[in-house]
Amino acid sequence: MVVEGEEWQGFAIASDNNLAVIDELHTKDYALFKDVRDEVRIRLRPGDFTVYWPGELHRPNCFAVERKETELVKIVVKIHRDLL
Repeated sequence: MVVEGEEWQGFAIASDNNLAVIDELHTKDYALFKDVRDEVRIRLRPGDFTVYWPGELHRPNCFAVERKETELVKIVVKIHRDLL
């Protein structure tokens, strides 16, 4: 949840078209992709939040091109998939 500032996030459904080039999901909880098909962007302002389920791709901490620097305060909560 964004508390202060603004953030853009990229989001895409996992598919065979989106393959990770670095996959550290089991050890460090992240994966990197060269290209992501059908990615959409979500603009978050104070009070906005997103929920991502296991297998959904997301790219946090993106900012609008015209804003090179921004203050961002947000809350991130991760729940282990075994608890879902």
